[in-house]
Amino acid sequence: MDVVVTVPAIWSNNAKQETENAASLAGFGGEKKIKLISEPEAAALYTVKYLSPSVLQTGRRFLVCDAGGGTVDLITYEVAKVQPLQMREVTEGTGGKCGSSMLNMRFRRYLKQAHGDKYWTDERLVIALNDFESFKKDFSPRGEPLTLKVDPSLGLRRNRFTIPQDDMRIKIWDPIMKDIICLINEQISMADDEVAAVVLVGGFGQNRYLKARVREAIIPGVRVLQPENGVTAVVKGAVIYGLGNYQPAMAPVGIASRVARRSYGTCLLARYDPSKHDRNEA
Repeated sequence: MDVVVTVPAIWSNNAKQETENAASLAGFGGEKKIKLISEPEAAALYTVKYLSPSVLQTGRRFLVCDAGGGTVDLITYEVAKVQPLQMREVTEGTGGKCGSSMLNMRFRRYLKQAHGDKYWTDERLVIALNDFESFKKDFSPRGEPLTLKVDPSLGLRRNRFTIPQDDMRIKIWDPIMKDIICLINEQISMADDEVAAVVLVGGFGQNRYLKARVREAIIPGVRVLQPENGVTAVVKGAVIYGLGNYQPAMAPVGIASRVARRSYGTCLLARYDPSKHDRNEA
């Protein structure tokens, strides 16, 4: 049995090696082969089959943005062949630490700035964050604001603290939206602005406000898609990758070519430098 482990696109080779070592120590080594795949590539393998016929054409490019809890990972592919379906990498994977957990961090900071560290104990923050987790799934600047139940010691009416929607948008959401949009525009630029669609996957990637902000910010004509089951796109894509390594015919989509992440060379003819070279060998 092979084991496929997904990793963020921004992880270094050392981090990937440590992940593989950890998987081996957990009992997945030995006779079992451990394979690593970046999260946006895994997501692309699953979501490509859900692209519309207008996008799923030879030569068309699409960008996958996997927005999760900790990181947002991106990569751009081109449809190399439709039958059988094959993709080729256009860019190397990029990403950043701007997942939904960063919203939680800004939310905690906002609460402490409003009422101080002394009031917002760890216990109270846990309760507030649980309310925020439910709220942020369907956040809309035009929707109902988040109201938290607080202690009478704060002296607030009905012991309720309501966060204005403008504060929620400007101080908590929009800084994270800006970071994600910058990553997306960077990928589009790396693909020479020839992207037919941006595919949002991952738990955070299913957020409606994120989709709306991305649609507003990117170049006209690029579709923004949130495929069905986008939350599980990475894990399902990892299975497709594993099947392709085991028996290519079993995988519904394959990778025709990749962008080289590293290049290696050796110096053959160096200009003589007396401070570095032995004159007897020059």
